[in-house]
Amino acid sequence: MEATQFIRAALAAEGITECGFLPRSHFRILNERLMQRCGDVQSAVMFLIPYRCATLPRDGLNISLYARVKDYHTYFSALAGRLTEVLTGRFPGERFYGFCDHSPIDEKAAAAQCGLGILGRNSLLINRTYGSFVFIGSLLTSMVLCGEESDRTTAFCRGCGRCKRSCPVSAITGTGIDRARCLSAITQKKHKTPEEEALLRKTGAVWGCDICQLVCPMNAAAAYTEIPFFKNSFADMLSAASIEAMSDEEFALYAFSWRGRNVITENIRRVHR
Repeated sequence: MEATQFIRAALAAEGITECGFLPRSHFRILNERLMQRCGDVQSAVMFLIPYRCATLPRDGLNISLYARVKDYHTYFSALAGRLTEVLTGRFPGERFYGFCDHSPIDEKAAAAQCGLGILGRNSLLINRTYGSFVFIGSLLTSMVLCGEESDRTTAFCRGCGRCKRSCPVSAITGTGIDRARCLSAITQKKHKTPEEEALLRKTGAVWGCDICQLVCPMNAAAAYTEIPFFKNSFADMLSAASIEAMSDEEFALYAFSWRGRNVITENIRRVHR
């Protein structure tokens, strides 16, 4: 079995079916110091982790879907460990470094180059199967892996502009996202201006914002995740009281925990005033 086939099979065993390969010359390095710590990286294995669940929220709160499942960083840390063990066992002497979010390379651009999707106007990667409800993972390796010519077209964004027109804060520009204006960023601030507080009450935003994703026609039929970590952890009923009642260990399992309890619970009470 060829190396790329074996790696595909290892990912498929984890429920991950969208992956691709790039030689070092084809991806852009964003953090040279971190890349140097990885040693002699020759290739990148790019893959998508779908997180959209079939379960629907029942609490009426505007919380991003990614934050209703347990923190993907926890999942990826365990996943990277399992993959590294399998791959180093099959390819002794080779090195593998797993990343999700904090990669030294431009993950979104690399995933698009692999044929895994395109970058929409909202700067998110849009995949043909899972839409934009994916986390991007990467394995940087010392192995020399040939980049594959994908037979999947990446020119499938309809350019309808719904995401831009639907953004309540006009954060989607002609060149991407104005992150300072993005509603998702505002919900995560510890100290908000009176104007920002009024905006949260108006939009009902509690944590994150999925508006640009929910209106995208490419997400209308996005497939649901089959990964148990996400399927079995979807929180469909959240409230300020339930979050405050969580133990520290339980609270730490969710992505919104990094800002502390007060940020999300105050947001919930703010939109309910």
